[in-house]
Amino acid sequence: MYTNALNDTQLGDFVNYWFKYAKTNKRDWYVHMDIHGGKNSAVSKPAVDSSSYAHRDYLFMYLFYDRVDKGVFPVSGFGHIQNFVSNITKTLPSSEWGRYINYPDPNLDQQTAQKNYWGHSLAKLQAIKKELDPQDVFHYPQGILPAA
Repeated sequence: MYTNALNDTQLGDFVNYWFKYAKTNKRDWYVHMDIHGGKNSAVSKPAVDSSSYAHRDYLFMYLFYDRVDKGVFPVSGFGHIQNFVSNITKTLPSSEWGRYINYPDPNLDQQTAQKNYWGHSLAKLQAIKKELDPQDVFHYPQGILPAA
């Protein structure tokens, strides 16, 4: 997930969730926070629309990760991470955050995934997909669909 900054309420919600709920999860989980962009970052030097990477202008990148070493990942585990993320995103307009395709969320449907992963680059990518793969031969569940 990407954001530029967290206000006091969002940061408080994140920390409160961490101490009230997240610490009760005994699986191998973590939240990885990167300072990703900003005005002096090499990541944000190219124009935002110069590539399919739609979120290069955001300051922070977060990876919410949860796993099991053996056995099957519990269905309840997805709720743990989704609730953690929603504590940040619930008060952010959709234009102020996004997701990174290399940190996929397997529970997103294709329409939501396309919007979250590629943001403002989606229309351009859909046009390319329509030109190069109009029948969606190279399909995957969260991939870009050809423009209509």
